[in-house]
Amino acid sequence: MTETKRAGVWTFVPYAVAILLFLWLLFGILYLNQGRFIYALDDPYIHLSLSENLYALHYGVNSGEPSSPSSSILWPYLLAPFAPFWIHEYVPIVINFLAMLGAVGLLNRFVRTIGMDTWKNGSLFASGLVSIAVVSLNLVGIAFTGMEHSLQVLCALAVLLGAIELLQERRVAWWFLLAIVIGPLIRYENLPLSVGALVVLLIVRRRVPAMATGLVLFALLGGFSLFLVSRGLQALPSSVVQKGQILTPGSGLLAYVFSALAGAKNAVLHTPSARILAASAMLLFFVPFACFRDQAHARVVGLFSTFAIAAHLLGGRYGWWGRYEVYIAVVAVCSLLYLFRVPLQKFVENTKPVWSLALLFFVMGLLFLHLIRVELKTPWACNNIYEQQYQMHRFIQEFHEGSVAVNDLGWVSYRNPDYVLDLWGLGFAEAGTRRQEGDLGYVEDLVDRYSVPLLMVYDTEDGLKNWIPDRYPRIATLSLGRKRVVSAESVVTFIATDHGDLLGLTRSLAAFGAVVPEGVSLTLIEDERSEAPF
Repeated sequence: MTETKRAGVWTFVPYAVAILLFLWLLFGILYLNQGRFIYALDDPYIHLSLSENLYALHYGVNSGEPSSPSSSILWPYLLAPFAPFWIHEYVPIVINFLAMLGAVGLLNRFVRTIGMDTWKNGSLFASGLVSIAVVSLNLVGIAFTGMEHSLQVLCALAVLLGAIELLQERRVAWWFLLAIVIGPLIRYENLPLSVGALVVLLIVRRRVPAMATGLVLFALLGGFSLFLVSRGLQALPSSVVQKGQILTPGSGLLAYVFSALAGAKNAVLHTPSARILAASAMLLFFVPFACFRDQAHARVVGLFSTFAIAAHLLGGRYGWWGRYEVYIAVVAVCSLLYLFRVPLQKFVENTKPVWSLALLFFVMGLLFLHLIRVELKTPWACNNIYEQQYQMHRFIQEFHEGSVAVNDLGWVSYRNPDYVLDLWGLGFAEAGTRRQEGDLGYVEDLVDRYSVPLLMVYDTEDGLKNWIPDRYPRIATLSLGRKRVVSAESVVTFIATDHGDLLGLTRSLAAFGAVVPEGVSLTLIEDERSEAPF
């Protein structure tokens, strides 16, 4: 076999690794969930619920009530055309699978761009490098979150790769400009990458593409904010405001900066991903100026990546099933590979392939062990959602007619025509604001306003216990059958309100308890206010 053919064969290995791991995780999910495919988080069902209403030309999770629960501008619109069909629920995993393969393709192109295929043993090392990156950076696992993160990674890689090829070849690729625009529409965190790419375009004197692309990008972002405001909502989605470091009206710039710096410091002290990103940023910032003074491209790539990483350190989030930081971790790893490609080439060419790959596996596994653990636990995370949020969905669909209040909005609102009151705030901004302000009466106020008869919530100190009136009787608890992996709590409590039929709700829950999956426990709570037999 010629060297060219051998190199071509090696490029398929990362695809095979990604597909085999994907199928293994999928089999585990179906096995644990009695053949039912469920995502690893409840959040994707918020997007699916929103996309249902988008198909009906309404932006919100409840008919007639505008809300902005989606963390992505574009993602719900990609799902909306499929809303009337049974495949709607599975569209996110299909898109994510294709995006995962696209990311593998861009990683293969990246190692060729830095010349790795021309090194001695370079094709073998490149194949191993991409395969190890796919596994250790959770590129397969995030596909099963059902969220937009696989597309986010694809766009981030396209922006970085497009910037490097622009610097090396002075050629502006159409997909590079497209990724600059689409990235922030997929996730707002990609905005620093897009801004950095626009600066790179200006540095190489591609002013017209830079100005045109920037104009389109900010017009779309601004237009979406105006759309939200026109619906009486905040300028940014509720999930972005609730979960991110956002400069809000009334907060001073200086206070925001100190808050962001304090958040970054806390993350670096307590979060493995933040420490890795901080170390990467320092290398990318200082090494090009100290060691590569005659390489302008290295300095530009270093500053570009440092800016994006610093932005995530100051305003980004981490964890929640290893999804928030994957895009920037991929950018950091690829930027470091680009920066140190010459010493890496010498190492690979002077070391036996088995030892170089073993060392690479050890280093990547050690650095990203937290992401690997998350990825391998994906089936159990999906099982948590199956045993908790999906069972809540089953109860309101099969045993309870009418409105309900929750702190996990997704599955309960999906395929549900009745009103769902989100007490946590992702789908109802007022609830989130009042909860964060410590308004102890907000639950009672909202329950009375919407005449909600039933709460399905986490009745704990970290949940909503402190906000729920004591006079509301606790009727039943739903407990996970397996170890808690991703759910915020192991037990959901069903609570009747002043607007509920306590006897009827108790009987409905008793009937539901007879059909929950094996291992899941639905326990009725004796209460002197109920006439139902226990």
